[in-house]
Amino acid sequence: MGERRRKVFISYHKEDQDEVISFIQKFSDDKSIFIKRLLSMTDDIINSNDSKYVMSQVRRKFLQDSTVTLVMIGKCTWARRYVDWEIKSSTL
Repeated sequence: MGERRRKVFISYHKEDQDEVISFIQKFSDDKSIFIKRLLSMTDDIINSNDSKYVMSQVRRKFLQDSTVTLVMIGKCTWARRYVDWEIKSSTL
């Protein structure tokens, strides 16, 4: 019986994208430890400043079937408003 891979939502700032991609390649793609779920920095699908709407969309599209939220923290993480919203949406 194989181990169950968790669906992991990854929250990060675009300035850390290279490190995040490296992490994903190593642990999701190469070692198949988890299934990645993340918002794409090139295709921001939630175009709103309404925090309630953004949180509902993140929950519906990304967190609903994720079992873990991983926050990748870098120098500019504090500057990305969606990180806060993604964390809050993970707890609801």
